[in-house]
Amino acid sequence: PMPLFTYGEGANKLFRILCEIAICKGKRLMIDEIDTGIHYSRFKSFWRTILQAAKAYDVQIFATTHNIECVEYFREVLESPSELETGEDMTEYQDLARIVSLKVKEDNSVKARVYDYEYMEYAKDANRELRGGGL
Repeated sequence: PMPLFTYGEGANKLFRILCEIAICKGKRLMIDEIDTGIHYSRFKSFWRTILQAAKAYDVQIFATTHNIECVEYFREVLESPSELETGEDMTEYQDLARIVSLKVKEDNSVKARVYDYEYMEYAKDANRELRGGGL
C-alpha cells in the first residue's frame, strides 16, 4: 500500500471519478474532458472500469472529449468481451452507449447528432468523424 499521491495523474483521476460515481448513486455524472491525464495505452481499461462502476452504482455518465483515441477505445471496449479476469461481457453496454457530436453550422447555430453503437461501428468502417467540429 502506497499513498494515492505517489501514483500518476491518470490513477488519481480514475480514483476521483470512481468516488464521484459512488457519490452519485442512482443519478447522473457529468465529466468534462474525461481523457485528460489518461495515457492512451490505458483507455481500454479506463473505460471498462468506468462503465462497470457506473452500472454497479446505477449512474448515467455524460463525458466530453476531443480526443479521437478516447472515442475509439470507448467503442472498442463496447465491441468485445472483457479481457479482465471478471470475464464480464462488455457488449451488454452497447444498447446504452451513445456519442453526441456537436457541429456549428454556417448560420452559427449548433446541430447535435446522436450516434448509437451501430452507427459507431459504421463510422469506423467508413472512416467517418464522430467528434463534430467548429466549436
